[in-house]
Amino acid sequence: MNTRYRNNMTLFRFAITFLVLVGISDFAFCGTVTGADTGTKGARLRVALAKGEVAKVGDRVEIYLVVPNVGVEASVATGRVASVKGKTIEVDVVKASGTVIAGQKVRFLTKNPKAVKGTPEDGSVPKETNARIGMVTRTVNTGDVARLDLSERRGIVILAVWPDQPAEKAGVQVGDVILKLNGVPIANNLEFNNLRKNWRVGDRIQMDLIRAGEKKSATATLVKRPETSVIIENLKDLAEQDSAWAGLLGMEYYKSQGIVKRDMKQAVKWITKAAEGGNHESQSQMAWLYNRGEGVEVEVDHERGFQFAKSSAEGGYPAGQAELGRCYYFGWGTDKDSKLAVQWWQRAADQNDARAMFNLGRAFEQGYGVDKSLTQAFHWWKKSAESGYPMAQTQVGLCYQRSIGTKQDFALARSWYEKGAANGFPEAMNSLGVIHQYGLGVPRDYPEAIEWYEKAAAKNNTNALVNLSDLYERGHGVKQNSDQAIKYLLQAAEAKNTGAQIALGYRYSRGQGVEVNHLKAREWFQKAVNLGNIGALTNLGVQYLYGNGVEKDYEKAAEHFLKAANAEQSMGQFYMGLMCLHGWHYEQDYPVALNWFRNSAKQGNLNAEAQIGYMYENGWGLPKDRVEAIARYIKAAKGGNVFAQKQLDRLGVKK
Repeated sequence: MNTRYRNNMTLFRFAITFLVLVGISDFAFCGTVTGADTGTKGARLRVALAKGEVAKVGDRVEIYLVVPNVGVEASVATGRVASVKGKTIEVDVVKASGTVIAGQKVRFLTKNPKAVKGTPEDGSVPKETNARIGMVTRTVNTGDVARLDLSERRGIVILAVWPDQPAEKAGVQVGDVILKLNGVPIANNLEFNNLRKNWRVGDRIQMDLIRAGEKKSATATLVKRPETSVIIENLKDLAEQDSAWAGLLGMEYYKSQGIVKRDMKQAVKWITKAAEGGNHESQSQMAWLYNRGEGVEVEVDHERGFQFAKSSAEGGYPAGQAELGRCYYFGWGTDKDSKLAVQWWQRAADQNDARAMFNLGRAFEQGYGVDKSLTQAFHWWKKSAESGYPMAQTQVGLCYQRSIGTKQDFALARSWYEKGAANGFPEAMNSLGVIHQYGLGVPRDYPEAIEWYEKAAAKNNTNALVNLSDLYERGHGVKQNSDQAIKYLLQAAEAKNTGAQIALGYRYSRGQGVEVNHLKAREWFQKAVNLGNIGALTNLGVQYLYGNGVEKDYEKAAEHFLKAANAEQSMGQFYMGLMCLHGWHYEQDYPVALNWFRNSAKQGNLNAEAQIGYMYENGWGLPKDRVEAIARYIKAAKGGNVFAQKQLDRLGVKK
């Protein structure tokens, strides 16, 4: 919902239309919204609890308002408590039917006991909150499921246990997977971190866990957390003695998770120590760093990257196997080898490595090292997506949207895009914008599309910038503004988005929002070609075909069109058809022209579809067939093809 509510009168005016009206709830008022970052689905709200109210992480809440002069309550949103800080809670909005603003009321949808005198919630002598359990954890990943004999991908895995601390005294071991804490299910490390914010010194924490496939239980009594400086010194001492701790210290310097400040030099030092000490996870991490580089601290060194990946992979670590597959795919530190790339991805995929499964999907899509199969590509992408990999979730959404290896289903496409967006993946957000802009399975909603594009653009997604440019140029959902449209395009083009570069070139060639400038158009088309965009070859060919900014040259036009057409670029195939149809550079050849048009039309090119209709109407290279010609014109015209519509008008045919 994108309606912006500005005041009580606006709320009153639109409540009946846009909000779900409800009677007085069985669950009473418990607090008031004091602030929100965006106020819509996915937002995080701040709520001040009413006196005597108690909340815990995971509680379901409803945000509502009382419509002025009507006396009924209108539900605005529902969500879950993400954190509790004294009398202030943070709520993540799960579903919104309106926009949340400060001052709206909140009630629990789960009943909680009131605070009792003497408990910390009512402000009476709280226990010390700086509590420690003494273990290092992360969210269970896909590789852990098979390696640790788990039934599903849920919980947190213990990476390290601090000596002589509550977790160790309780019997917790490295590799244990915690599923519940004091009866509260823990799905991931974020939930664990939110929950422990409320722990106090002296609290007893019961842990339900899995060890080697068997259910276990352990109870730890929390102690006071040492000063950060003491923790750092202890961690360095442990890192000097043990490669696992060295790897953890290195990742702490790399990610800066609350103990030390980010320091890539220290990160590389400690991760390298762990890797050279035989820690396969650290070997995988160093392979990743050397293969991609990390600022000035780590220069790209594919030779070292390959060696670290090989050691990690041969040690059975799935992320290392996936990285070794990439080394063979790109030829990083070794010769390119499609068979070996696929073999290592398959080994990692057998251990449920999400990236490896995604790469296998790409291999089947391209026929790289395996027989080409879009069905198999979709199979692997879906497995990766189900493991929580946001890039795969977005790809599966695209498959459902465009019928790639599966049946078209816009509802499922949107569902997978929403999963990817919830995981913070910018292209998923951009894809949701596309769903709403074009009304794919939902009513067309330009404001909703703009909201998703802006979220994606804020995360540096250049495709979203291109889409925003289009909406500003057309004035869809916003006031028409060609200057702003060009700014968005330029921003994306300078960030090396080839689609934006082609769009800018097209605008300069047509004078859309800018003055006609064929030289600038050519510059942008050439930049796109230099970055590997085959479609831009067609644009350069068009300049030679019509003499736009250059001397007309059919030979050079044909050279560009043929390169694009041989790479199965539909517009290149279309223009090759035109060249053969009219005898430009090539001898006039109707059958060859028809073949190029058909290949282009198979890819959905409506220009080619219309040209096939024209050939049927005139009997060029095939028998005259007015009925077939009209059918082709209608198909192209329904897609907005102007040439086809003109032919229908000429023939007196209505769509």
